Amino acid sequence: MTPITPPELADELGHIETRKGLKVRNYLRKTYPEHKKGERWHLSPEQADDVRSHFAR
Repeated sequence: MTPITPPELADELGHIETRKGLKVRNYLRKTYPEHKKGERWHLSPEQADDVRSHFAR
């Protein structure tokens, strides 16, 4: 499966933001602190499902 980016996931979730994917990235930074700062996020299916579950609450 192709990795998904925070802006793509934000569109899927219906987030309306000036900086697309900001809410998703903020959540990812808290949840996956081992991710190197400044590197692009390319989410695995498991990470994307985690984000979907978090924002479905």
